[in-house]
Amino acid sequence: DTVFPNSLDSAVARQFVPEDLSSDPRIENTSQVKSMAFDTGVEDTPLFLEGVRLAVGAEELNKSVNVIEFLGTEVSADLSDFGTVTASLSIDGGVTFPPGLSNEFDTHLEEFDVASAGTAYKSLLVRLSLSHQSGTAKTPNGLPVQVTATHQWPRLRSFLFYVTRQQDLELHSDLLGFLDTAKTLIDGKVTQPLSFGRIANVPVKMDAIGWQNVNVDPSGFRLPPTDFVDPSGRPSAVVIAFSEVRGSGAAS
Repeated sequence: DTVFPNSLDSAVARQFVPEDLSSDPRIENTSQVKSMAFDTGVEDTPLFLEGVRLAVGAEELNKSVNVIEFLGTEVSADLSDFGTVTASLSIDGGVTFPPGLSNEFDTHLEEFDVASAGTAYKSLLVRLSLSHQSGTAKTPNGLPVQVTATHQWPRLRSFLFYVTRQQDLELHSDLLGFLDTAKTLIDGKVTQPLSFGRIANVPVKMDAIGWQNVNVDPSGFRLPPTDFVDPSGRPSAVVIAFSEVRGSGAAS
């Protein structure tokens, strides 16, 4: 026997070391307790193996886990045969493994559907537990386990503005001056806060700016000729396109 520090407190724990280290610990020296999972005289308490915390998809994606499947073959509800495999998922880095993301599998190709159309997550950590009958070599194979998740890029808004010649002349002496002002602003910083109407401080990047001949406005109504006309008398306007980006446009 050997004595080593117990990680749970300042005491020590006893560990049995067999004379023949090549012997199968599951079927040899069965009277010895060989795991900290020993509970009330029974050694069948499953030990578990935890993986590493993974984003499982780009970190900025909207993600949900929907299905957990066990694809192994050596698994059964009866411990005297193989035993069960329990797959659990943690979405908080391994602090908790909620019941809704855990299932005990006892049949081949068994599927577990996560309730309420899945659970949202930013990262996943997988834990596998294998049941085992003391004094036998009957242990299920814990893999493969397949996790099905759904990913989607965050929905970001797009904004398209038509600036009339009449509006432009109130701000600048000519349309080219308006374009130069917008270009200078973007060259200084690629993202800017956008505010109009009920929209306030939306961080955006400018996708396009230019002069466009138009016959109708975005809602489908014909534009007043006095508002959208170029020097030659053709209906025209300055068109500016913005796309929302992640972050905040509010001042600190």
